[in-house]
Amino acid sequence: MEKATLTIPTGTYDETTQKYIHEILQNLQPQNHIGFTILQKFINIFFGLLCIATIGSFIMLFLLNNKKKKHWALRRDGESINFLDCFYFHCATLSTVGYGDITAISIEAKLYTIFLIIVTMVELVAIFDIISISSITDIINNN
Repeated sequence: MEKATLTIPTGTYDETTQKYIHEILQNLQPQNHIGFTILQKFINIFFGLLCIATIGSFIMLFLLNNKKKKHWALRRDGESINFLDCFYFHCATLSTVGYGDITAISIEAKLYTIFLIIVTMVELVAIFDIISISSITDIINNN
């Protein structure tokens, strides 16, 4: 972010006025609070992962759930997959837990799951990288 510059009229100012002007200029600068930025990053990451899980659940439900070919195996026999099952599958995969109660059995579903795992790994590495680098930078800049 580019810092704004303020031109002060030239002249002679006494020490009290100079301190006052300096204090005003310091208050005009954006303040960077470490706790707030970490909370803000956490909220952004949470909603980002929530969006990935929701969009992926709709893809899984509408594109990979048809009557002609069975793509997913559930531990509950005879039931079809619903949105909650899809969202649960994505949350388990995004968290890298993967319980195995919903399993990909078709080639399309397996490729989709592989793609989801790769996206998850890239996302997690990027998240940890952003948090660690920006947190260290914030701490250095505030000291």
